[in-house]
Amino acid sequence: MANTDWIFTDLSQKIAKIQTDRDELGQRLTELSRLLEALELTRQLYRHNGNGKESNLHDTLVAELKERKIQTGQKDQMGAIVTIASRNGGDLKVNEAKKIMVEAELIDNPKNAASVVYALVSRSERFEWVATGQYRLEGTQQNLPGVR
Repeated sequence: MANTDWIFTDLSQKIAKIQTDRDELGQRLTELSRLLEALELTRQLYRHNGNGKESNLHDTLVAELKERKIQTGQKDQMGAIVTIASRNGGDLKVNEAKKIMVEAELIDNPKNAASVVYALVSRSERFEWVATGQYRLEGTQQNLPGVR
């Protein structure tokens, strides 16, 4: 049997190497799949909005948040709320944020989307209450009519 020990050792080393290569390729494949999804989404946006017209804020935010979710593989709800508010001059309307986050697939159950948004805003020290369903991102000035 001593004559076949080297064969067993050699085969074990080759198996271990191939398993390591397979795992590395699997990770790379996952990364490439995420990148491909993001690029396809970007191409789709250019196809629909590439006619020289500026897309509305709602569609732009939905696409941006979807792409961010695809790239990171995570649902960053607080980051989405801050992004929505900052793109809207610091103002956040809960109903608009709810619609954007549901379309961007950051909230699984649309029935409790308003509760999720209210919970995020109320637990965060980044927002201050303005009126029912409206909040302002801390550090931004109030948008007064006629004042810029």
